[in-house]
Amino acid sequence: CDGTGERSGPGAGGGGNGNGGGGGETTAVFLSSQLLAPNGTTPVANATVYQEDDGSFDPSPKNLVVGIDCPTPKRSFLTAVCSAADGSFTLPAQARAGKVTLRVEKGAFQQSFEVNVPSAGSEEEPVDIGAVSLASNTGDGAPKIAVIAGIFDSIEDVVEEIGLTDFDLFESESAVEALFSPASNPTLTDYDIVFINCGAPVVVDSTAQGEQRRDYLRSYVEAGGRLYVTDLAAD
Repeated sequence: CDGTGERSGPGAGGGGNGNGGGGGETTAVFLSSQLLAPNGTTPVANATVYQEDDGSFDPSPKNLVVGIDCPTPKRSFLTAVCSAADGSFTLPAQARAGKVTLRVEKGAFQQSFEVNVPSAGSEEEPVDIGAVSLASNTGDGAPKIAVIAGIFDSIEDVVEEIGLTDFDLFESESAVEALFSPASNPTLTDYDIVFINCGAPVVVDSTAQGEQRRDYLRSYVEAGGRLYVTDLAAD
């Protein structure tokens, strides 16, 4: 899943000086921001935030990691940092025509933001570009999510509370049966994340059908799918 968005900093964007390697002049800048969940209020910690290298920047700096404790960026990058517990981050970057494109990776979330940079700032006083929020729907970069309803838990309420409203809820036994059938549409592998609530009508036991479901879940996770189960659903 991938998406783009634009954020404006406090003021009009401006150019700078420097060699942009054929892509236009660039200016070294320091950006300060806060990464939030789609609801616009919940901080997102330990997310990888970086400026992607599109091949048009000078050879230096590149692959500059600034105190990062998060996974290494999945794409070629110039600089990368990790968001703090409160979602805040400061990133040294290269602005072109007063703009910088930031990329965020957090679990199944992968999203880009174009931000306006009114001035260069400094390491001691970075430019505050305001908070940025992750997308709430799949068309803008949110992962595709399936939630299997249960009797005791309601993880769908938590998903909605953080601002993710674009997900599929499977409540009936027949709907869940179809989800676990590779030939169905949709099926398990159509989703980036699958939540299974406690008390859900999913039986993974020693029967032939149960073993088939177990194998399907295993192959889903091994292929990169993310599976979250609550309480007794993990048994």
